[in-house]
Amino acid sequence: MNSFSCPACSTPLRVRANDVRAGIINCPDCETPLLLEESNGSVLAKVDRRVELPAKMSVDSPVQFRTLFAIIGVLVVVALIYGFSQTKLKTDNELLIPQDVATDTKPVKQHEVQEPTTPQSESQTLTVEQRLKKIHELISDFQQRNQFYPNGKFLEVDKEVAQHSWISELIQQESAGQFSLAVELPWDDQVNDSFVRRRLEFFQNKSVAKMIGSDRYPATHFAGVSGVGQDAVDLPKLHPRAGIFSPQRGTTLADIIDGTANTIMLVGVNSELGSWGRPGSATIRSFNQEPYINGPDGLGTGQPDSMQVLMADGSVKTLSRETSPVIMRRMAAMADGLSLDSEVPGDPLTMTLNSTQPSIEQLVPEKNDPPIEPLFTPDPPQFDIKNSLKQKVKTYRTDQPQPLRLLLREFQELLGAPIDWSSLGEEQLALEIELSIKDATLAGVLDELAEKAKLSYSIEQNAILLKNGHSQE
Repeated sequence: MNSFSCPACSTPLRVRANDVRAGIINCPDCETPLLLEESNGSVLAKVDRRVELPAKMSVDSPVQFRTLFAIIGVLVVVALIYGFSQTKLKTDNELLIPQDVATDTKPVKQHEVQEPTTPQSESQTLTVEQRLKKIHELISDFQQRNQFYPNGKFLEVDKEVAQHSWISELIQQESAGQFSLAVELPWDDQVNDSFVRRRLEFFQNKSVAKMIGSDRYPATHFAGVSGVGQDAVDLPKLHPRAGIFSPQRGTTLADIIDGTANTIMLVGVNSELGSWGRPGSATIRSFNQEPYINGPDGLGTGQPDSMQVLMADGSVKTLSRETSPVIMRRMAAMADGLSLDSEVPGDPLTMTLNSTQPSIEQLVPEKNDPPIEPLFTPDPPQFDIKNSLKQKVKTYRTDQPQPLRLLLREFQELLGAPIDWSSLGEEQLALEIELSIKDATLAGVLDELAEKAKLSYSIEQNAILLKNGHSQE
């Protein structure tokens, strides 16, 4: 391996002996053509200022004239074949691998990354919000196929430590095997170079200057949230500080107890960058040390006083530096049982595994335990349930059948009032139901849900009570 600096831009370069014998290369940073010469065991590089002019061709004879047309014909055929292959590649991978990824698929040794410098593609103009939503589409498709979120622990490989990132697992499935990944080998093994050396444009933020990580691989500027605290990746699913992403747990949709609209899935990262194929802090981050925005954790999306985050429901929210750190921690955790209301006490940072908030089912009194008669005038209802049921819904649809328990939890969040389903059995709560409703109210959604689950409901003072049967009150 030979080392030298580009005479045009001073970038440190390393080349193989074969490249020196070839005599000419292009600088990967400034694209300047360089002439390579070997002298006394070292390599000298000079800027190639030669301009190659096309040789004159005479067409005086018929033979030369036919030769000229044959050459032109061959060039036209080659151009058509190349154009077709490029169009097909873009069609197959428009969400996955943009056209400006590295096209050299030959294995490249570490520290020899070459940044692609092709013309700007349409996806380069996407905003951070659009990129995050594109990533959510890929994650949602993965979750629907596998019933769990990607975590980097390939199921067919039994390893105690993850050798790949959740992004590699995601890309491997979405590419349908087009880009080969040897999952039994580490992510940075030479065999996997052609896979991890590609630049995934949807995982990069043009507001972040560095496109290459400290490991000299194309970096990701978005990372999955593992929760709160440096040990977040090692916590069990139900721990109040656990987040969605961890190679130690296969998170499902039902594990996001706080609700997908209240839980952060992805954050932007602007420091300590690394390859999108590398497991660990390069692709998974936790909320460890305040301030969380542009602070020691390296979180941010390019704005000085705010950052955009992707929620598990696919929405993108902007968090300000003025946002309470406690609220941010609640959003980073998926099962702390706390709302995002700052008036509600509680902080995941101080909670233990057994201190999560009680569920609605736990708050419902036993049927055989009669309530104590109030001695004073009862307080007004906490919830105006009938008024909440009048809220209009443009569309309420499930992409595939979902368990009744999950649908009830989601509807409870939309309604903003408790629903008591304690009288329903486990088998009934596991019943999978599919809904597709347009231009209705929440009452209409509840009626449809009750009809498909063969339930009845009654509106009590502070909750909706579900029962077996078909009549509604």
